[in-house]
Amino acid sequence: LKKISMFFVQDKQSLILLQSININNIKLNGDTRYDTVKINSNTDFSDKKIESFIKGYKVIILGSLWIEDLEIIKETTISNKYKIIIVPHEMNNISNYLKLKDSILFSKYELDTLKDNRILIIDKIGILSRIYRYADIAYIGGGFGKGIHNILEAAIYNIPILHGPNYDKSIEAMDMMSIGLSRCVNNKFDLLGAIKHFETLDISEKSKEYMKSRTGSTKKIIEFI
Repeated sequence: LKKISMFFVQDKQSLILLQSININNIKLNGDTRYDTVKINSNTDFSDKKIESFIKGYKVIILGSLWIEDLEIIKETTISNKYKIIIVPHEMNNISNYLKLKDSILFSKYELDTLKDNRILIIDKIGILSRIYRYADIAYIGGGFGKGIHNILEAAIYNIPILHGPNYDKSIEAMDMMSIGLSRCVNNKFDLLGAIKHFETLDISEKSKEYMKSRTGSTKKIIEFI
């Protein structure tokens, strides 16, 4: 560690930890992931299948879902004014998601066939971070397991974020909860309550301010180098 010229750390806890072992060449710089998701959100993307499926409905995207997350979804009756898009974390158990009523696979959805499916299951890898732009609310999976997945990929679109209870390793999740941009859900009642809460609350401007205040870390590192 003594041989490293400079440490760029994301938070004060990391700074204090390094200082406790007499490492003082540190800059509190922030998280470069905010820059990554900003670039991603500014990249053009559209998908005719997804746009056909949505058909003017409001959209809830459930991203990086584990089977543990699926259990809470199965028990919940979400308002019919929403279309639901599910992106499993692992594709090898996708048959479990097809048991949901009115669900269809992305690969089976055809533009020229009229369908009344309410749930679209994405069985294509690599597009989750881009399709969050279609969402009005996002639920991020992993919170009923080892920990929630990347919430910034969805938050960059200035939409409300929901997730399960295991979020203590995510600094951004704790930050966003503290200012009302996200909510933790423990059961189906929490989930429905959170959806209803954000239906009547516009958090987009506060979210824009939050994300903007945390971008620029990459530029600071490059300028130092």
